[in-house]
Amino acid sequence: LFDGLFPGMPQIQLAMFHTVFNVVTVILILPLTNVLVALVSRMVPDDAMREEACTTFYIDDNLLGTPPIAVRMVKSEIVGMAGFAHRNFEAAIHMVEHNDYSGRAQFDETETEIDYLNREISRFVSKLLSAQLSADDSEYLSQALRSISDLEQAGDYAQLIVEHGEQLLANGDSFSNTALEEIAHLSSAVETLFGQTIRAYDKDDEQEALDAGITQLMVTDKANQMSASHVRRIADGACSPDAGSSYLAIVSDIERIGAHYFAVANTVRS
Repeated sequence: LFDGLFPGMPQIQLAMFHTVFNVVTVILILPLTNVLVALVSRMVPDDAMREEACTTFYIDDNLLGTPPIAVRMVKSEIVGMAGFAHRNFEAAIHMVEHNDYSGRAQFDETETEIDYLNREISRFVSKLLSAQLSADDSEYLSQALRSISDLEQAGDYAQLIVEHGEQLLANGDSFSNTALEEIAHLSSAVETLFGQTIRAYDKDDEQEALDAGITQLMVTDKANQMSASHVRRIADGACSPDAGSSYLAIVSDIERIGAHYFAVANTVRS
């Protein structure tokens, strides 16, 4: 065919063959695009696809050659990770308060990002610790590894809050308005604690760290009071056993998140 159209011009014949071949291939494959996407989605697990989309925002191995800059970028990355952890805490409380778990997919994506940052920042810090560092930077990075772990655990407790709420919903039960108001009040105190933690950590502000310590004591005291009061409500038959168990678990989870936030703030004083 091409020899007849372009006699004596083998280069053009070859080029035209490739062009026609590519056009025909596209025409044949185009209707199958959705089928191919579905096939790839089945072959690659959702978690793997989500993690592929995760990224660090400040750290990069190219920074390892300039340790002082790399240390500052580690701090920025940890502050960003804290933001993801707290976003999921807020999302968890919202789902429980409104008994609406339609945001679970987004929650899971954020949890995947938190887990990814936990691994990647820890890996980067471990490499950076082998570089020539000042005594202060070396001490900071040692503390940073603990802070990363604290934030990852805060994210895990947020996940537990969602799971407790979902279990209660599956059982056809719900919290009373009193219980929801108490959860909101405790969550508000942890919101305050998070703000103090970030200001303390990002700016090396010891006063904010001290304030975070005071707020954490208030959170713990409030959680203990709530638990004691709820146990009495269960004993009086004012609350179902399932709702009571979920309530106590969520109160404990919220208190533990506050404790992990404070642990990050307290590194400033250390």
